[in-house]
Amino acid sequence: TLPQNTDQNLTLTWSVADATIASISGNKLTPLKAGTTTVTATQAGNNDYLSFTQDYTLTVNEAQAQDNRLFVESVSIRQGEKTTFCIKLDNTKTLIAFEFFLQLPNGFSIETGEDGYFVAELVNERINRHSLEVKDKGNGLYYFLCYSNRNNSLIGNSGDLISLSVVCDESVEAGTYMATLKDIMFSDENKNKVELLDSRFSLVVTTYLLGDLNDDRKTNVMDVVEMVSCILDNRYNRAGDFDGNGKINVMDLVNEVELVMSNSDKATSRNDLNPIEFSDSEEVGLTPQ
Repeated sequence: TLPQNTDQNLTLTWSVADATIASISGNKLTPLKAGTTTVTATQAGNNDYLSFTQDYTLTVNEAQAQDNRLFVESVSIRQGEKTTFCIKLDNTKTLIAFEFFLQLPNGFSIETGEDGYFVAELVNERINRHSLEVKDKGNGLYYFLCYSNRNNSLIGNSGDLISLSVVCDESVEAGTYMATLKDIMFSDENKNKVELLDSRFSLVVTTYLLGDLNDDRKTNVMDVVEMVSCILDNRYNRAGDFDGNGKINVMDLVNEVELVMSNSDKATSRNDLNPIEFSDSEEVGLTPQ
């Protein structure tokens, strides 16, 4: 258990750099696997005291590590976009079914597909005729239930278990937000209940720079290549939507090339750039300069 307050009774907020080694829920730290990571204490300050941040080194040995754990590694996502990541399972027991809740922070939600179902699916390498059900419980809370109608065992002892797509609202500011896997319960091959500890993970929200499609804070040929891939694969990338119409097309590609040619090492914000405009009668093409 970690301290909740400073000597001046100011609230401490704790975070861990590597969520695969340990998880933190409130002021409770749970070792997950052997390794070394950094735990950070943050205090926001007030009118009388300055804010501060203090790092601590955490070392977890083999004896402290949890044998069975459900977890997510840190997830990066841009404002107004979606990202796909995996919920992972490490298990020493043979497991046949499970349930848990996922609590997302305000401004985040699981993507809903065109068929009306959540974009969440079991990873084929871990399942054996298993089914997954996901239900929205409100206020960012989702319930997951996985079972096999033949009580088959999950395959393997580590790796990706569920692929999940999460959407970040445009109103969410850049920063780090915490999500939680909680009330985790599995059934083993003998129909015994196996309860796992809650697991928290970070959602790191970043801003975007127009033209920087690969998010490396530069605009160059790699962004042109990524834009072409977006057009061919019919994928949307907000950083490439120069005219703000919610689509990536050849007009955006022309603007991307123009940006790279004029400024090869710096991305530009939307307010700094005037997109190239064409009349309906003009033929759109790329001309070497």
